[in-house]
Amino acid sequence: MQCLKTELREALHDKFLHTQIVWGSLLMFYKKWKLKPKSEKQWGALAVLTLILISSITIISLYPPLYDNSYFEPIVFSSGRSVSSLPKDVIHLYPSRNDSDVDGAAGRGSHSYFPNLAIAGEYDTINESNTVNPNLQILVPNGLGNDAELYAYNSTGNLESNWECANSSDGDNSYVYYNNTDWKQDLYDVAGPDPTGSGTINWVRVGISVKTLRSSASQKGDAEILVLIGSTLFEYPYYNIPTSYTNYSVLFEKSPDTGESWTWNELENLQVGVRLKLRSTPQSGDMVRCTFIWVEVNYTIPNYELDLELQWTGIPLTTSNSDLCIKTGSFSGSEYLSVEYWNGSNWIEVIHNLGENQWNNVSLDIDGSVFTIRFKGSNETQDVIQDYWEIDLSLISINYNPQAVYLQQLFLLLFGSFLLSVSQPSLPSIAFIVGSAVLVSISGLVIRYSYFPGEAVSFRKKRIKQLEEARERVRRALEDGGGGAS
Repeated sequence: MQCLKTELREALHDKFLHTQIVWGSLLMFYKKWKLKPKSEKQWGALAVLTLILISSITIISLYPPLYDNSYFEPIVFSSGRSVSSLPKDVIHLYPSRNDSDVDGAAGRGSHSYFPNLAIAGEYDTINESNTVNPNLQILVPNGLGNDAELYAYNSTGNLESNWECANSSDGDNSYVYYNNTDWKQDLYDVAGPDPTGSGTINWVRVGISVKTLRSSASQKGDAEILVLIGSTLFEYPYYNIPTSYTNYSVLFEKSPDTGESWTWNELENLQVGVRLKLRSTPQSGDMVRCTFIWVEVNYTIPNYELDLELQWTGIPLTTSNSDLCIKTGSFSGSEYLSVEYWNGSNWIEVIHNLGENQWNNVSLDIDGSVFTIRFKGSNETQDVIQDYWEIDLSLISINYNPQAVYLQQLFLLLFGSFLLSVSQPSLPSIAFIVGSAVLVSISGLVIRYSYFPGEAVSFRKKRIKQLEEARERVRRALEDGGGGAS
């Protein structure tokens, strides 16, 4: 089968090459070896050969192959030609893979439903994907908030504000404290996040580092984390604080004030603090200390990128024009979407900016049975907007005539049989001719119904089968995933 494909590709490389070889060979044999039929049997064999050749040409001319593209809407090329005006040997090939990786670089972006690229009116929406990991920023007190009821200590002896004694994790070198049985609290402003207002806030965590000093085991210390958003104060208690510094924190995936995602405005006006007390009447040296208060902000400043490959396989070689044709739908924004093809070592841009809601076509020289393109977004750096583009159809249109190739192969084999019969008069000429004709006919059937049904004769049936298989895979994936929805 591979040999048949190779012969077809070689024949397609130059449609006139075989004709030149045949007539050149005839002329060479006639001039050099004075090749002439010398008997009625040989004249009869030559007549049969000529009859087969003329009949083949006539049949192929009267009964061209029916390329069934009725499942798809008509294509109008940039030159103004439509499919109806093209030769009968024009066929349309659709991408077979969207998971190729010819450049070794990870793809970026996603398809909504890849098989839709072969169905007119059904869109495959390609989306950019975020390529940036989340950032983590630590905010600490940088000013006095609504309350300052605790005592402050600094080992240097310099009198400092309460917030200055709680903005670093330096243990007993600086801290705020309280040494009685009623609750006292501090609230502090925190340094504004940087960059302010950029990206998506994923979560916020508020933490404290506290310990209890006690003169007896019966003494207990308690603490509460305080979070003030607007006019609402949220309290998160922790009891029986150990005698060594211990960290406590509370995680907020949503704002406790609204129940929605955090906003940058909430963080800019946020106050955090601590509330402390002892359980029992204090003895000398009993107290609860807080050395550090902090806020963690996990956020993402996205960078949306697109780099998606499409690949065609099993392409018959041709010297005729090949057109890459892409029909688009709606686009979400103004970012350009370009198309590039892989030449074996580099990407070459062929369409700088796909037009919206129209056919975009370009002529290409396709060299090989595999052809790969990629969709590439124009803004790939600091792109905070996720764009999408609807693609209706994506195909390559090539000129290919399997009958012409079959006819050339038939004639060459029959001609070779005739030459053999002339050089070996003891063998019946008609046996070689009939045997060769049978061999070529079988080869033609194999070629026609094995190699080309997907691209020409029965493309609609093949595509429908592929879609059914794809939908079945989606159904099984949904069942395996518990009924979730891609």
